[in-house]
Amino acid sequence: MHDFVHAAPETATTPARMAQTAAHAGYDAVVLRNHFNPDDAYPSYDVPDGTGIPMHEGVEVRADGVEPLHEGVRRVERGGAEVVAVHGGEEALNRAAIQADVDLLAHPNRGRGRSFDHVLAREAAESGVAVELSLASVLRSSGGERVEAIRDLHTTLKLVRKYGTPFVVSADARTHLELRAPRELRAVAYLIGIDEEEFDRATDETPRRLIEDDGADVEVLDG
Repeated sequence: MHDFVHAAPETATTPARMAQTAAHAGYDAVVLRNHFNPDDAYPSYDVPDGTGIPMHEGVEVRADGVEPLHEGVRRVERGGAEVVAVHGGEEALNRAAIQADVDLLAHPNRGRGRSFDHVLAREAAESGVAVELSLASVLRSSGGERVEAIRDLHTTLKLVRKYGTPFVVSADARTHLELRAPRELRAVAYLIGIDEEEFDRATDETPRRLIEDDGADVEVLDG
């Protein structure tokens, strides 16, 4: 089982601590996915040996427009990241990420209604771009906000199911304290409507494919 996490220097938890906690919880590997703004220095990780489980170095491009996103994806691809992700949530950025054929479109809705619709779900499926169903908003909220988060994720789930879009499930942890045991994450995924087979594929088979495909070129469209 894999999870996609943020770690130092973006957060207070070192990659080593994150890996040790994940290994103790029963994970097989973790994918680091710190944010990268194209105007900033390229992210680097201090990943020591002997962490107990593999740590894969990914990058999540975060940009405020399509052109900066394209530039960020170019730089990340040149940097050799094992997983190239894009910080989603806005329709134009979601579309640009899919057209660029990145590995992962992270949290494409984030409570913003129809920023990820049937057209984008179909395009992602055709391009093989995986979509993240981040359970962070469910795990770390309560009351009406939690209900809304569950509804939002269920809407995305129905779309990716309909079009056969690959997806991953994560706790989107920013500290080792936000990691959840696989059994707990599975239970929360069930609330969304994700069945056992889908959960296993979303936390194992699909992440492995993203990591193994890291040598493929990312296409960034001009304009």
